[in-house]
Amino acid sequence: MRGWLIVLVAGVVLAGCAADEPARPVSRTDALRAALDPRLRALLLEGDEAFQQGRYAVALALADSVGRQAPELADVPFFQGNVWMRLNRYADARAAFERVLALDPYFPGAWQRLGDIAGELGQPAEAVRYYRKEAALAPRSEVYEKLGVVYAEAGVPDSARWAYDRALELDSTNADAQLLYGQFLEKLGAYEEALVHSRAALALRPDHANYRFAVGAQLYRTGRLEEARRYLQQAADALPLHYPAQYNLGQVLLRLGREDEARVYLARADTARVLMADITATEEAVARDPDAPAIWVHLGRLYHRAGVMDRAEEAFARAEALAPDNLDARSGLARIAMANGRTNEAIQRFSSILKADPRRIDDRLALGLAYAVTGDCSNAREAWNGVLRQQPDHPTARGYLDGLCAFQAPP
Repeated sequence: MRGWLIVLVAGVVLAGCAADEPARPVSRTDALRAALDPRLRALLLEGDEAFQQGRYAVALALADSVGRQAPELADVPFFQGNVWMRLNRYADARAAFERVLALDPYFPGAWQRLGDIAGELGQPAEAVRYYRKEAALAPRSEVYEKLGVVYAEAGVPDSARWAYDRALELDSTNADAQLLYGQFLEKLGAYEEALVHSRAALALRPDHANYRFAVGAQLYRTGRLEEARRYLQQAADALPLHYPAQYNLGQVLLRLGREDEARVYLARADTARVLMADITATEEAVARDPDAPAIWVHLGRLYHRAGVMDRAEEAFARAEALAPDNLDARSGLARIAMANGRTNEAIQRFSSILKADPRRIDDRLALGLAYAVTGDCSNAREAWNGVLRQQPDHPTARGYLDGLCAFQAPP
């Protein structure tokens, strides 16, 4: 969602279109961007940074400030609509994108966002209408990819084929379109054709475990068991809570006569199936009550367990936006930062949490680990000793003190 901002700062309209696509008509927004006060550009950059960090109230406040001073700039309601979408506030998001189009009928991305909202609300005919309007304005590969998804889900296979073909005509390096086309063809039973697209997707993203799963699953459907096993093994080991990967690998191993190995992966599949059911139920709960921080925290924890870190971070950020003092949400964000290698951010977040509530032992343990990762064993030991002051027999804190930083312990 950041492409619009890059365009704004550069002062030119790119909108994600390929160089050989027809230029869209010149709009009022182009001139307004070129003449925009640098102070307002800086505010929008600050707002985008807040948005990326999950500080949605701050992002909206900054956008409001710009909007009051530049009321005709369509970039402002477009940004606001993106924030409302992240918050599942679809009515507000729809109103924002309609405001964009009222200000600038040629603004790329607004019709697409309206299509995304319609899709989320289970309105496929509306989604198709909006995506077609976007395609007529700015025919990007991503738009036709989305059309393909809607047509496939609506059971219109010929139109889905046309949309996916058009997406790849515009950009054959669109890995997501390649993968989605392959999955669509797999459901039709066209396994060999599906493999062509899934292999193309994997060639574009060779480290993507989900793409390896797609190739492995389609090889399994064609009976190439040993080749399927190699891809599925890589996917299953990388995604231990991915039910289809675990289950398909288990089935392949059974057919190859490797029963002991098969039992391991089928047991993992059972665990993953339960977790996926919990995630589905929690997603339904949050759709019914999107303003409940506790549900978002629970969803974030489930995604974290499943290893889906981007979704986990979004869920925790949504909870924090609803309730800035919710320490469970803030703890979740700290743990995601830690898992993603943003150790200094994790230290800051855990320290802030413990300042608000020093009794949170798990967060104190995690703070010590974060310090240990940075090599700061003095602060790591202090954090773990803080746990022992609350619980003298805490085995994990004692183990960390005796292990991770013991070699740097003071004499």
